[in-house]
Amino acid sequence: MDNVDRNFKFERLNENLLKFYRIDPPKHLLKYTPEWSLEFWIYKFLHNLDPLAKFLQKREPEIIDQYTATHDSSTGLGKNTVTSRFHKYNLFRETDPVIEALKADIEKQISTYLSSTNPSIFNSTNFDPHINCWFNIMHPNDKINEHAHNVTNPFISGHYTVSCEDSYTYYVIPVTRDRLEFKNTNGEGTIFPSYVQHGTSSHTGADVRISIAWDLYYNKEDIFPAIYDNVEKVNLNYVDPK
Repeated sequence: MDNVDRNFKFERLNENLLKFYRIDPPKHLLKYTPEWSLEFWIYKFLHNLDPLAKFLQKREPEIIDQYTATHDSSTGLGKNTVTSRFHKYNLFRETDPVIEALKADIEKQISTYLSSTNPSIFNSTNFDPHINCWFNIMHPNDKINEHAHNVTNPFISGHYTVSCEDSYTYYVIPVTRDRLEFKNTNGEGTIFPSYVQHGTSSHTGADVRISIAWDLYYNKEDIFPAIYDNVEKVNLNYVDPK
């Protein structure tokens, strides 16, 4: 993890969990200073990256041809992309073995993250998690503009890097606007709060940059009407963090 400024505290809670929070102001300003904290889950999943990249590149023109674009969710990637069809196409509905392995790992990582940060959620009677998952293919000089996935009913979102060269993803701390920069590494994923603004550096590699993104909804009542029929239920279970 790299950062532009350190106007915050940083703590590694375990091998995967990073916590960022404010530096306490002088006592006389404490009442007037917003309190915030962010938790990020960083993990590795290196199984079958080449077949995964080939599968996604094969599906890209098919998805673009099958579904009509509406908007690219302020990413700046444009309409001729899978990104602009994120609310019509769900990667979790694919049945190819390489995607099945990816789905199982994403569910495992979400379960472990929630078990570490909010274990009581698994006892909640209205916890009915559903996911929307898509992928982004970027060409030389493309970048993802700063945007947020969900500020209305925010829960958690994730990124997973399939193929990249010398790029990073940045996250913007609420209130202070400090930036956290994470170098993109093939086979590495990140879980973060859905309301956090984020973007990427320009893609300078000769080949395409491929990433997977997803939004998890606490239950179906929180889902935007435009994607209500495009989500899939996920199987999450408590995992002992020890």
